[in-house]
Amino acid sequence: MSGTPPMRNHRFIRAQELSRMLAVHRTTLWRWVRDGHLPRPVQLGPNTVAWNSGEIETWLAARAVEEKGSSA
Repeated sequence: MSGTPPMRNHRFIRAQELSRMLAVHRTTLWRWVRDGHLPRPVQLGPNTVAWNSGEIETWLAARAVEEKGSSA
């Protein structure tokens, strides 16, 4: 057994799919990454980047908690 953690059942989400999920333009995704509001994507190939679905789920959950806290 190696010292690497087990892989979770996460998949990668490309920019087009993530922009549809969040109902924002792809340009907005990159602005959010630049401003530190959205997790950085990972480089899958020379011209391919994608977001780890687990990181996006965590980010969405944190946003929901923030939203709930600000409306209370």
